[in-house]
Amino acid sequence: IFGIASLAFWITKDAWLIRFIQANRDIEFFHGRWLVWRNALGILNDYPWQGIGLGSFEWAFPRYQSQVLWMGWSHAHNDYIELAVELGIPAFLILGFSFVCLWGSGMFRFLAESNPGFFSLMWGGLLSVLSFLFHGFSDFNFAVPSNAFLFVIVFALFFRGNQSEREEPLA
Repeated sequence: IFGIASLAFWITKDAWLIRFIQANRDIEFFHGRWLVWRNALGILNDYPWQGIGLGSFEWAFPRYQSQVLWMGWSHAHNDYIELAVELGIPAFLILGFSFVCLWGSGMFRFLAESNPGFFSLMWGGLLSVLSFLFHGFSDFNFAVPSNAFLFVIVFALFFRGNQSEREEPLA
């Protein structure tokens, strides 16, 4: 495994080196994301109740885009801000509350489980779901259908895997 990882790094070393050399450019680009987030909150200020509609961010954002941001932005590069802007605050809160309730139910059963093999398997699902949610703060990973589909599958497996084998299956 170490040999394969070393070979993979050696083959892609140029891409890795360029990424670290251009770190200053990336810091400036991240500053651009902060400006996009702030400008997107301007949209939310104008449409707090009904939002602008799912998938409309790239059409509504140019009206709110500051002059410092010279390129077009089709996404807010923050899934939560973009979703709040598109759905409106009430729908965003309902969706968030529903997710938190489902998450809490799954976590309660997860922590109550005593099988060590099951426990370690569920940790993998838990960490992958958390990594998706964390990544959503700085990018638009849920706008990519394959990422959203994978998140739903892993979250469903985590939630369903927490159900005890003692429970009766549905008919």
